Amino acid sequence: MAEIARTTRIPFLIRAQNLTTPEVQHRYCKRSPDNCGIFFRDTTTNQSWHGGPGCFDSDAMPGPANRLLQAMVTPHEQSTRAPVLTLNLADGVDVHRDTTKEFADIAVEKIEYLRSNPAGYFVSTMMAGAYVGVGIVLILTLGNDAEPASRNLIMGCFFGIALILIIFAGAELFSGHIMFMTFGFLYRKIGFFAAIRDWIICWYGNLFGAVMLATLFSLGGGGAWNDNGSSLVHGVAATKLNSSVTELMARAIICNWLLCLAIWMTSKTRNDAAKCILIFWCLFAFVSAGYEHSIANMAIFTISFFGEHPDSVTLPNVLYNLGWVSVGNVTGGAGFIGVAYYLTSHSLTRQ
Repeated sequence: MAEIARTTRIPFLIRAQNLTTPEVQHRYCKRSPDNCGIFFRDTTTNQSWHGGPGCFDSDAMPGPANRLLQAMVTPHEQSTRAPVLTLNLADGVDVHRDTTKEFADIAVEKIEYLRSNPAGYFVSTMMAGAYVGVGIVLILTLGNDAEPASRNLIMGCFFGIALILIIFAGAELFSGHIMFMTFGFLYRKIGFFAAIRDWIICWYGNLFGAVMLATLFSLGGGGAWNDNGSSLVHGVAATKLNSSVTELMARAIICNWLLCLAIWMTSKTRNDAAKCILIFWCLFAFVSAGYEHSIANMAIFTISFFGEHPDSVTLPNVLYNLGWVSVGNVTGGAGFIGVAYYLTSHSLTRQ
């Protein structure tokens, strides 16, 4: 299967069938010996348009046609001269269905990986926690010496290294698995308890990895600032541990909404530089605004614990924070990305 993306020029004969959308009707499609023409009519304005000779140029198409161009193109019977592709719109125009199905398949692959190699899988979850820890150490080191007016800006600019390491090096992050397993469950490719089990294993693996990295950092001297009770890490830890449930939940929902959006958007491009830019902006938004990420908090609390931490850094308070932030992260990743994008591709009224 191939997808016609915006600005794509397709030198194929294309037939439209099962056009059920009220805005656009197929007028006619014919093929000359060397090219084909695709003609559409907007039934609201009665305006007609078509692709140029030998191509299907989305830039020349009005809004409704651009939505058509996002539909899946499925192989049809072969013609004598050129492949014949069919725009099958019987189920409506589902611009995100490809991505949601791809993520559901990823969920199946991860569950199979867990079953076939549980030890290796757990190591991979630990690596993800450690990579998040790398990002936390970096931004705390930079932010500790930064002016308060520019501190959030500087910290937001550099946390992207965590997700870049996870995506490019390969590791299993709890936050991303929330989204993947939601799609797998909604497409009925994995069971509910399989998804929950995966989340639990990822959470604990990320915890061990984040604590390990933070411990190594502290044993290495703590960046020469961890033993100072007024350093940034202790202030950040105290703020997080003294926040209300409502504050933690709200910040955690937005956090994983943005993080899962970063993963979602990187699947839309094969260009590595573009992926890094997409990751940068989403994580810049979540770090600079001070949202709550359960795995990042694990590293922050561990680093603070090994230094001159405030009295609020206690195990009960840490569990209180991690518990509510994890619930918020699940809500953001599963609800605001998983369920939301699934619904964009599946009409609730469709029979």
